Amino acid sequence: HCHTDMSNSSVPDCAESIENYAKRIKELGGKCLYSGEHGNQGNVFCNYTVAEKEGILFRQSAEAYWVKDRHEKDRTNCHIMMIATSNEGRKDMNFALSIANEDGYYYNPRLDLELLLNIPKENMIITSACIAGWKYEDAENIWLKIANHFGNNFFLELQPHDTDKQKALNRRILTFAKKHNLQIICGLDSHYVKEENSIKRDQILKYKKVSYPDEDGWYMDYPDTKEIIRRFENQGVLSEEEILISIMNTNVFVSECKEIVFDKHFKIPTIYPDKTY
Repeated sequence: HCHTDMSNSSVPDCAESIENYAKRIKELGGKCLYSGEHGNQGNVFCNYTVAEKEGILFRQSAEAYWVKDRHEKDRTNCHIMMIATSNEGRKDMNFALSIANEDGYYYNPRLDLELLLNIPKENMIITSACIAGWKYEDAENIWLKIANHFGNNFFLELQPHDTDKQKALNRRILTFAKKHNLQIICGLDSHYVKEENSIKRDQILKYKKVSYPDEDGWYMDYPDTKEIIRRFENQGVLSEEEILISIMNTNVFVSECKEIVFDKHFKIPTIYPDKTY
């Protein structure tokens, strides 16, 4: 998943445009353009238009926040990736995040199990996102409930960052996945297309006086497959088979997702329903 300059209205985080991501996706022969930002599904109309223009598939997504109980004052704010598999899934995402912004809002819009498990399993693909998805001590129990609900549409996300925390999490995930027969998936956390663009993001964070120490040592660019494999190999946690399975499983966003089509007809409300416009 990727973050763009559209995230900065809520979370200062990025200086990369969605147009640059679309160009990079085409350059790499990729298929999908995602919309997800922190806590929301981004500017879906802009992303949809860019995807349409570039001839790639639009996927409505969000890197949402979740807590155990959205009615409690809990700032744990674990992360979760949601990707709609259909137009019905898009509506489900809109509804869940709307509620998260109403009775679930505490510094950030927050989902909980009640909202997540109310979504039909066929309408959403869920991944466990980054390290921030595992903040609770009993996170495994919660992820297992989510996995049992979404079935084959749930994946444990492995990322290739060469840090001690990511290595430890990847080992934990692999053990957890084998114990409960859960699927793994390769995840990227792109905040810019190429490393040289990181300076723009650094300037935004400096201007906003924010820092994200948990991200120290993370890869935040948009690499090709060979580089992803190299990074996993250098990390030294996944076997060759596990690396390839995690990458191949990303094809689920093509094979299991239907095309989302936005109705672009201009709608004018009227108090004379028996009259033409």
